[in-house]
Amino acid sequence: PNAIALIDGETRLSYGELERQSNRLAHSLQHSGLKPDDIVGLVLSRTVNSVVAMLAVLKTGAAFLPLSPNTPNARLIQALRDAGVKQVLWEAPYSDAANDLAAGLDGSVHTLHTDNSAEHHWLWWLSADTRLPACLVLADQPDTPPAVELHPENAAYLIHTSGSTGTPKAVCVSHGALARHIAAAAELYAYQPHDRALHFAAFTFDAAMEQWLTPLVSGAALVLGHGDWTGEDSLAAMTRHQVSVLYPPTSHAYHLVDTLARLNQPINLSVVCVGGEAVAADRLASLKQW
Repeated sequence: PNAIALIDGETRLSYGELERQSNRLAHSLQHSGLKPDDIVGLVLSRTVNSVVAMLAVLKTGAAFLPLSPNTPNARLIQALRDAGVKQVLWEAPYSDAANDLAAGLDGSVHTLHTDNSAEHHWLWWLSADTRLPACLVLADQPDTPPAVELHPENAAYLIHTSGSTGTPKAVCVSHGALARHIAAAAELYAYQPHDRALHFAAFTFDAAMEQWLTPLVSGAALVLGHGDWTGEDSLAAMTRHQVSVLYPPTSHAYHLVDTLARLNQPINLSVVCVGGEAVAADRLASLKQW
């Protein structure tokens, strides 16, 4: 339980802490009425809280729909309505934006607020009828996993299509399909507990599910990378955290190759999984040589 599960900059979360936080949030969501096959919108920034929230929803048997907090409110409301979402986790102080979402959904918006100085977590929820927030201290919730009757066909998460052929639609993946895929990926990549995986994919992309879940079910550590990183930023994180598994989008892989060539610095990776766009064979060969 003391092994590191998540790393985001200076923030580190052990497996024990990840288990406790996700269990507490799962119990809170259950108390709000969440049940299997319900859908929770996750409008969260790219932090350890996003991973805690996704795990918590999965533990309730419900499904999550990840959405970018940078999306305009009108588009958020439309996407949430189209998916049949009634509850939303929103990582921000209580604000008019959350109020707008609650009113637009005719449901509830839960605001996950973290006081880092005290390491306390609160769950705020907002009723569309009263627009009055209520507060529940997550530390008061049980540390144990919530009781839930789960079927493999229950929905686990929804991801929006690109919309290249029309209006983006939410595609559903079941708990059973997700579990089978992650088990196969863990076997394929042969993760070991000492591995550390650097992850870049936005949680709104389907590929991200494999990339953040597979290390965690294998006892490895997940390092959160960020889209605005340069090749130097990626290399610094890889060196600092002793990254052995890399999941870069094609553009990041190219930046990294250029940085390695310029600095003439070798790296020690066991797995590199590049995707998102076509990868030029010569650039891939350059990455392999390092």
